[in-house]
Amino acid sequence: MKLGKIDEARQVLSWIRKPEEVDDELTSIQEMAEVESEASKNTTWGSLLEGRYRKLVIAGIGVAAFQQFQGANAIFYYIPLIVEKATGQAASDALMWPIIQGIILVAGSLLFLVIAEKFNRRTLLMVGGTVMGLSFIFPALINSFMDAHPMMIVVFLCIYVAFYAVTWAPLTWVLVGELFPLAIRGRGSGLASSFNWIGSFAVGLLFPIMTASMPQEAVFAIFGVICLLGVAFIRFAVPETRGRSLEEIEVLGAGESPAEVSGKPVTNR
Repeated sequence: MKLGKIDEARQVLSWIRKPEEVDDELTSIQEMAEVESEASKNTTWGSLLEGRYRKLVIAGIGVAAFQQFQGANAIFYYIPLIVEKATGQAASDALMWPIIQGIILVAGSLLFLVIAEKFNRRTLLMVGGTVMGLSFIFPALINSFMDAHPMMIVVFLCIYVAFYAVTWAPLTWVLVGELFPLAIRGRGSGLASSFNWIGSFAVGLLFPIMTASMPQEAVFAIFGVICLLGVAFIRFAVPETRGRSLEEIEVLGAGESPAEVSGKPVTNR
């Protein structure tokens, strides 16, 4: 729409909307694009640090960064090597595990579609982050008291992936899309995405270095602590966006604390 490809946009909408709904939605999208474009003309990168936006920018960047620094990509990149180190099975014989992880991710994403509007964003992220953190920490705790089965860590990693797929994987980008007011949405979303990719690069680079210098369970325990820090960040720094308009969310960023607002009833959109 922003590129003036109205006919292409109408064709795409016709695939997912009833014929009588296409023109109304097309008009709505055009109006929203014009409002966003006009609003962004009056802002700069420095606007992200203004008082009314600062909390929302910190929340959006923090959620995007925590999604990666929680260690999900360490599993996705290195699962055959993780299984090899845990069980002694050759990495070339553990290639089924990426397929299993993929199936869990798809199933989790489908489940998210069912529950997305039934629970608050913060609730899902805090529950997911807590289970993910404990899934990383428990293997280290158990191994410190007894010799557990080598596959134990792999089972806990599957639990981690399941909750990640239902909560942090999709909800990060839902929140990033909902947190930023129109005036800073482009710059804010771009900055959040940049921190997300920085986290992905850092985890992918550091994980093999860390596992070479300390037990694998200890490395995942560190990621587990980061998961729990992410839960604390959601609790104290991220406002609830479900059922709230852009104007209401901007008010949260300008003054009232997320902790206070989270206790108020949230209506469905």
